[in-house]
Amino acid sequence: MQNIDILQSYLARLIQAQADARYYVEQLETQLKTQHTRKVESAATILREQTEHIEATFSAPLNQPRQRVAGLMSRLKYASAPWELTAWEGFPQFITDDAVMGSLRAGIVNGVSFPLLGVEQIPMLLPVIDVGHGLIFSQKASKVQGRALLQSLATRAVLQWANPQTRFVFYDPLGAGANFPFQGLPESMRGEVVLTEVDELDASLRQITDQIRRGDSSQRVVFCAVDVPSRWSPDALTRLSTIARSGVTNQIYTLLHIDSDSDVQGGYDFSDILDVSSVIYMDDMGIRGHVLGQDFHFTPDSPPDNSLLTHLIRKRLEAR
Repeated sequence: MQNIDILQSYLARLIQAQADARYYVEQLETQLKTQHTRKVESAATILREQTEHIEATFSAPLNQPRQRVAGLMSRLKYASAPWELTAWEGFPQFITDDAVMGSLRAGIVNGVSFPLLGVEQIPMLLPVIDVGHGLIFSQKASKVQGRALLQSLATRAVLQWANPQTRFVFYDPLGAGANFPFQGLPESMRGEVVLTEVDELDASLRQITDQIRRGDSSQRVVFCAVDVPSRWSPDALTRLSTIARSGVTNQIYTLLHIDSDSDVQGGYDFSDILDVSSVIYMDDMGIRGHVLGQDFHFTPDSPPDNSLLTHLIRKRLEAR
């Protein structure tokens, strides 16, 4: 009996020890959880304070570039706007004729954005006024896209520069004028018709080179041609070289779509005009632009639909 009492006493002590151990373990767990929570909260506070400090430190230097970018995009306005109608609400407000607005949008540069500066897309711009000429070389199936891009560029040139001091010359020997649907312009700005015949081109380029020879810069001339050198005479190609070398000083600029598959008459290789041009290539390597010594891969624009074009030309002429 005595042995049983001893065993029961040991068992009671063991049960109490187990209960005490469980209690202390629970207390330790609570203490550790509290300490862990405090450390997590402290780390979060430190992280938040450091983040706020970093943001405060670097937000001020970013504000100035943001403001400059916003100002530049505001100046570009319609020069960089896509053809969606909402982008052209209020046109032609803010149209200016300075060097920045002397650029024509060709599309969107691929894979480049600056979210911190509020810029999600970078427009591909051809600085025509600064550089002088815009060339599009295309071949095979890309020629359809090349003609469309030239029409888009010509449209932007019309919307930007249509005024009594600017004359447009359009040559479309294969499309019978369909690539330049600018009938809404006064004849004084675009001529009676889109040129389609070789003799018409020869006479018009002779008039332009005579203007260069006289040193007459009183009127800007924008010469646009598609499918060069199809139906170009040797004389016209020679005069194109003269325009390339000397035209810009007399406010004469060219926008050309060049058919890379066509046999060039007289061995003309466009070298005279490449060095003074922004150049776009459409070929098996994709679509890329070479502007001011830099290469850019980009997605080209298509021209606006006829209803938008008619609306914008009318608004532009009303504001003159």
